[in-house]
Amino acid sequence: MNYYRRYMGDYLRDTSRLSMLEHGAYNLLLDYYYAEERPIPLDLDQVYRLVRAIMPDERRAVQKILTTYFRKSANGWHNERADEEIQKGTSAIARMAEAGKRGAETRWGKHMAPHAAKNWVPHRVGDAGGDAGGDASTNLQPPTASRQPPAANRQPEKRAARAKRGGPENGAAKSAAAWAAFIETYRQRYEHEPTINGEQRTHMARFVELVPLEDAPHIAAFYVRHNNPWYVKHQHDLKYLKNDAAGLRTQWLNGRAVTTLEARSAEQRDAIRGQAERVIERIGGEK
Repeated sequence: MNYYRRYMGDYLRDTSRLSMLEHGAYNLLLDYYYAEERPIPLDLDQVYRLVRAIMPDERRAVQKILTTYFRKSANGWHNERADEEIQKGTSAIARMAEAGKRGAETRWGKHMAPHAAKNWVPHRVGDAGGDAGGDASTNLQPPTASRQPPAANRQPEKRAARAKRGGPENGAAKSAAAWAAFIETYRQRYEHEPTINGEQRTHMARFVELVPLEDAPHIAAFYVRHNNPWYVKHQHDLKYLKNDAAGLRTQWLNGRAVTTLEARSAEQRDAIRGQAERVIERIGGEK
């Protein structure tokens, strides 16, 4: 999971007696738990490496958190709340896929549904899922020979108008799973569904052409959870999902969202490095 809900009231109530160091240990362990979707390893040395606990007091903090907030079992240290949230996330993914399939069946007919809303499951961090670097949409494009287009679309002007609205000629059917993931995640974040109009459908249709089709639902959900100030300011408009499709896919594969502050810091480091290189060249030339 690249995102998990944090219930501040519950957390503060249950951790009121922890020190700052112990809070840090707890949050690092939870981040690992949710990112990997599995229990904390039993090997303490491995755990210390995972959360970068080097000093004795850091390791004592890790031990305290494990024995206080985790339950030891045969396959690792379990956190009951984290297990519940991961299960909810898995169920939500199943609902997204089913909603995408039903929507495709309603809009385009059952014969196109398997291509429009192919079941998708979350990839592990860094797992591109097969030949993710290629054009996954090639193998998932619905066979045009097996379907009869509606009579209203047989005229060229009708087809052009429908393509502008995101119709089947423009790939709307194959974007159904991405739509389901986007809408479900948007509802979780903003507590209402996004406004969908012709412009938004066009952005989504273009987005699924820019990334491997099997990755599109994951990237769409990742985008809505992204806390980039620009995205938040515009309430995760689909325009920016389309514009930043390649960069968002890279961040999703790396399991890390790049914030505006990090981008500025990287720019400043590059500027300082460039200045240092120019100074070195000038000194070398003077010699």
